[in-house]
Amino acid sequence: MNNYFLHLVLMFCILSFSIINALYIIFNNKTNIYFKSISIILIIFIIYISTFKEVFLPFLGSAAYPISLIPSEMHPVHTNFSIEQDFYYPNGTKIIYWAANGTKEDDVYKNPNDAYGNYNNSGVSIVNNNKAVLYLNCPNKYKIPSGSTLNKHIHYRIALPNNPILSSVKTIFVNC
Repeated sequence: MNNYFLHLVLMFCILSFSIINALYIIFNNKTNIYFKSISIILIIFIIYISTFKEVFLPFLGSAAYPISLIPSEMHPVHTNFSIEQDFYYPNGTKIIYWAANGTKEDDVYKNPNDAYGNYNNSGVSIVNNNKAVLYLNCPNKYKIPSGSTLNKHIHYRIALPNNPILSSVKTIFVNC
């Protein structure tokens, strides 16, 4: 079984169990007001943290990675799309980006594994004067396990100079 799926299921169970217990405390006539108040705060907190994708998909959060292993600048050899994006980070900051593979047709991939393949549609750009240009092939749409289709987009992480902590995964939606 996939570890990410296991984590997702366990987090869902833990949060559901916590909410059920909090509701039991709130609606139990024998519980004093102090515990009912704490239970209400707990439910609000659970709903709040459930809105963060990193709670259920931890690989999307910040990550440690040796900065010396990240190339200075690279992109796919033959590209048909570029986007200049504002990045308000110091000069020399590296933007590590990747997108679904692009095909000549406007196909929709059946799943993320097929869409990204070997991650050939990826690169590294350097921030200069708060801007970086990302060169790649226009990505295709793809379906996720829930069945919905994600529009064309680029994922990226920020690698600040002399800092081994990469940012969480961020996304730019594109029209190309």
